[in-house]
Amino acid sequence: NVTYFICVCIYNLISPTAVAAAVPERCCFNFIDFPIPADKIVSALKTGSKCPAPGVVVTTKKPLEFCVKPDEEWVKKVMNNLKTV
Repeated sequence: NVTYFICVCIYNLISPTAVAAAVPERCCFNFIDFPIPADKIVSALKTGSKCPAPGVVVTTKKPLEFCVKPDEEWVKKVMNNLKTV
């Protein structure tokens, strides 16, 4: 029945699952090219796998957020130190 089909389509457009799926992951598009002192960093979170480029969002005590490249040595050390704390 056409009415049922239209209702299902509308439900899928406004359902929480559909809304959650439509919300983009946190991605990095611009990366800083300088290290942040480890004692200024409070968190470091990897970006999602659906992002166009891998990245890490670093939050400082200020709080400020910066995108950094995960393959940088200083970023690897920060990520490792935050895991062990």
